[in-house]
Amino acid sequence: MNITKSVKRSFDLSDKISIITGGAGLLGEKNAEAIAEFGGIPILVTNVYGGRWLTKKQVLFF
Repeated sequence: MNITKSVKRSFDLSDKISIITGGAGLLGEKNAEAIAEFGGIPILVTNVYGGRWLTKKQVLFF
């Protein structure tokens, strides 16, 4: 994602923890990527019976 530095400063999430419910879903995954890109720490929570399984590579990305 190509984002200008001024926009990144406006949304700086450095060292902030974000809990994402439904983390195994597509929206949860994309939200986690965005939070991580802005310096935040995403914590993904999901219902394993309703969500999809993440691969080890996907989990370690965060």
